[in-house]
Amino acid sequence: MNPIQIPWKTHYYYRNRLNSRDRAIYDRIFDGLQNWRPEIPMPAFCNIEEAYRVYTMVIRDCPLLFHVDVGIRMIEGSNPKLFPKYRLTQQQYAQQYRLVCDFVMKSVQQLKGARRTYDKVRSIHNSMVRHVIYFGIDEDDSHNVVGAILKRKAVCESIAKAFKLICDANCIPCIVIFGRSTSTDGVQYGTVAENSKNDNHAWNMVKIGESWYNIDVTWDDPIYYFNGVLTPYLSYDYFLVSDAVLYQDHVTEDAKHVCTESYPMP
Repeated sequence: MNPIQIPWKTHYYYRNRLNSRDRAIYDRIFDGLQNWRPEIPMPAFCNIEEAYRVYTMVIRDCPLLFHVDVGIRMIEGSNPKLFPKYRLTQQQYAQQYRLVCDFVMKSVQQLKGARRTYDKVRSIHNSMVRHVIYFGIDEDDSHNVVGAILKRKAVCESIAKAFKLICDANCIPCIVIFGRSTSTDGVQYGTVAENSKNDNHAWNMVKIGESWYNIDVTWDDPIYYFNGVLTPYLSYDYFLVSDAVLYQDHVTEDAKHVCTESYPMP
């Protein structure tokens, strides 16, 4: 049983934006991945391009589906079928899943006394900055929640997915956003990467009240070497900021996301 109960209506953002045709594809993929099906029957009208586009939305909405790989195969025709690739055995997944859920549920307990959504978001932001450091992409789990939560070393995608999962568990609407970094000096601020103009990047949007705000936990965790020691510190440069602030050095692949203003800091 999933100890993290996430309501579809508010937290499965990409699913909620789909038309009825694409939602039928989404629901079949979601059900198939959740139940470890080796092949997933698709609606007769579905083709590989549609399936892959919706598949990426499922993965973005559901950080707990970290047992699946990004690649898929599909047979098209009158009875199309999707063949996902599972990167873990069910036993391996069960062990990691329990540890991930334990970590997330601790955050729920710790934030029970917080009254305002802002206070919860700030606490999650701060705890993630302190918990994980940006690491190279060679690690097997650097792009899923296991990297950020269990190994404490991950890249931006893993950090953004972990942040979303914790927000979801605390009933805070949150989205994983994909795009690129465009730092003008050629160094991706907040990471150890150099010459990183136009690097692929991931961050989040969170909803407080009726408004959405950008938040980039990875870039609020700048890494510096002091006397030869790796030293992260806490920053709020990309905490609840508007599009006008974020898009000075970020580019999103989805222009439909809109954050009109930064959150008024207390």
